[in-house]
Amino acid sequence: ASTYPDQTVSTHWALPDHIQIGLRWENDSFSIAIEGGLSLWSIQETAEFVLPESDPLVVQYNWRNSGSVKVGGSWNPSKSFTIRAGTYIDGIPAPGPTETLSPASPDATRVGGTLGAGIQITDAVVVNSAYEGMILLGRESASPDAPMARYQGNAHFFGVSVALKIP
Repeated sequence: ASTYPDQTVSTHWALPDHIQIGLRWENDSFSIAIEGGLSLWSIQETAEFVLPESDPLVVQYNWRNSGSVKVGGSWNPSKSFTIRAGTYIDGIPAPGPTETLSPASPDATRVGGTLGAGIQITDAVVVNSAYEGMILLGRESASPDAPMARYQGNAHFFGVSVALKIP
């Protein structure tokens, strides 16, 4: 197989629109929310890579739209302390069909959970911390243009923030 010479490349990449709708219920110390969403991945059927010294390269994706469901809640055991938790499934079905599945495509349905806490130190300072664990459900590639492999994974995210409330 021939290789492309070193050269610049350009392409147009369309990011999908995301439509989300949710409901929230709360009382003095507890709240719960549910959200549903639709990601319009089908906007990216192909990508054309323009190469000034070679013929353009067109990659076929045939991505499909996918949905998501998220549920979360918070509890305030005191006026200055909040505990948060949530779960989600995103990519129902996974956006990329197995025929075009590759390391570069939206490759999996994601299932995750979150935990967090916040403490109000003073009237003006709040410290928050959060954790998210995510699993990318495995899928087998049937693409003739990508490694015949099973794509799956997991990720862990941690965060801390300090908020300053200015009156």
